[in-house]
Amino acid sequence: MTDIEFPFSAPAIRIDQCLGTFYAVVLPSELLLHVAESDQIRAKTRPDGSGYDLDGTQRFIKDSRLEEIADYINRVDSSFPNSIILAANYDSNIGFDRDESEYINSDDEGISTDKSKAWFVKKSGKEHYTLNHPD
Repeated sequence: MTDIEFPFSAPAIRIDQCLGTFYAVVLPSELLLHVAESDQIRAKTRPDGSGYDLDGTQRFIKDSRLEEIADYINRVDSSFPNSIILAANYDSNIGFDRDESEYINSDDEGISTDKSKAWFVKKSGKEHYTLNHPD
């Protein structure tokens, strides 16, 4: 495994959609192993007992599913056409951005100007952006 050096930066493409602004970035898998976690789905009974609510997005680990995925990856014709969607600065214990001040302290385009420990996107040209992770 290659060591990732911090601070880490990667070119980003800004995508404006109705739901908000997103950035498309190519990240090395080694980086994801260092900084990412999954938000496993869980059911919580409602206080009034009328049912339950689901929190999280990631399916439970199931050995048979992992074997199917491994079999697919090992095929000569496998491909990965889907993107992986990540929520930067997300804290799965409290369910919202770790530093809401990142957005509050951003410039007019919603790009963080704060150099804290959180991920941030910096405009690096007229239509160019860079995703950064300080440490």
